[in-house]
Amino acid sequence: MERITDDIFRITLPYKDIYTSVLLMQTRRGWALFDLATTEEDVTERIIPFLKEAEVPEEKLRYVFLSHTHRDHAGGLDAFLQRFPNVGVICGNKNLKEEKNLKKYLYPSDGELFMDSLQVFHVPGHTADSIVVLDIRTKTLITGDSLQLYGIFGSGKWAANIGFAAEHLAAVEKIRALGAERITAAHDFHPYGDFAEGKEAVEKYLDACGEALARVKTLIEENPALSDEEIAEAFSDGGALPKMGPRVPAAVRKAMEA
Repeated sequence: MERITDDIFRITLPYKDIYTSVLLMQTRRGWALFDLATTEEDVTERIIPFLKEAEVPEEKLRYVFLSHTHRDHAGGLDAFLQRFPNVGVICGNKNLKEEKNLKKYLYPSDGELFMDSLQVFHVPGHTADSIVVLDIRTKTLITGDSLQLYGIFGSGKWAANIGFAAEHLAAVEKIRALGAERITAAHDFHPYGDFAEGKEAVEKYLDACGEALARVKTLIEENPALSDEEIAEAFSDGGALPKMGPRVPAAVRKAMEA
């Protein structure tokens, strides 16, 4: 268990050949989790022991925020709710309530404050349902996969993994305006990792998100005959950058056309 601030703690769990993060937040009105990793075993073998190590009373665990519904962030939801059926689920995917037959589901309004300390913002880009949580006490922003930078080195095509390019760039500027002084993300995003401390580091982190998509835009403009697959391959620069899937050039093309 890693302490991010006095009231925010983190563990990392294996996912394929990388890792994903789960965070725990304490407020004077109770506790909340951010994301639930991938599998039932992640919940039973890592997340529940995480709660015990942090000495979280079961009745004080009030919410789980899901950054989005990709498997490595929400895959543990079913197993978690079997153990903690009274915890409220906060997510930007309105369909999740019916899909999972959730009894305690909350679709947050943009900027909504929970437990007097944790403010939620919608930041579409990586996915349409991505959200972030800002701890207003310490200006710590928990971002999940919403800030991709240049992406993740690993076995997948995870470079700047953005499905909605224009929305993503708008979300980055929205995040910039929040004045966060610390960022903790879900994965080891190139080149600044999963953490930024201080205003200057936060600015560099946010800038890299736009730079990565600008690189894709330039490749498209300079190579109009190349397909999305070929643009994605050119992005990686022979392995100097993470591998990219064709969905990202497709999203950038759509934004350029608009």
